[in-house]
Amino acid sequence: MYILIDAYNLIKQITHGKKIPIRDMIGIMNQLNYYAKIKEHKLFLVFDGYPHYDIMDYKINFSCTKIIWSGSNQTADDWIKDCLQKKDIKIMLLVSSDRDLIKFAEDYNVVSIEALFFWSFVVRVLKKKLVPDKNPEINKSCSSSNDSVDAIMYEFSLEITFDKDDTSYQDFNNNDFSNKQFSKRQKRLYTIIKKI
Repeated sequence: MYILIDAYNLIKQITHGKKIPIRDMIGIMNQLNYYAKIKEHKLFLVFDGYPHYDIMDYKINFSCTKIIWSGSNQTADDWIKDCLQKKDIKIMLLVSSDRDLIKFAEDYNVVSIEALFFWSFVVRVLKKKLVPDKNPEINKSCSSSNDSVDAIMYEFSLEITFDKDDTSYQDFNNNDFSNKQFSKRQKRLYTIIKKI
């Protein structure tokens, strides 16, 4: 599934509007890419402007995520609107909490969901995938052995921290969408959400 993401909007929602270091932003992008790889999606992260020079210090090579910078002539919102209008890519889902973008996507029959709601799905998938094995295989880069250090290194290699509890998707999953009280838009949203 092709998912178009208003990237700064998503990151601002995840971090509660706090400015974060570039390495943390790259960490969020890595988590999104890992999620996309697990679920076999293609993500398009749209940012405003040009990449900050600090970001060039990091090797960004994502297999399932494309990073798009809107450039100086338009905002990320404008780029997203152009993409939805032109239908160059078969976008199945827009992720943004921007009401204007959500309304615009609706006009072009593209389903959209709030950024934190989408993030709750990402968190759920990553948590399921990162359950440690009972007998982990540890790849060491040195020949010496220290079981305590090995255990700590393994534990920290699996840790991904999230600020929000993973509960917002549960209410949605408990609804019976075959019921006629739901609109076509809600049923279409449910169909797409089952895929994420």
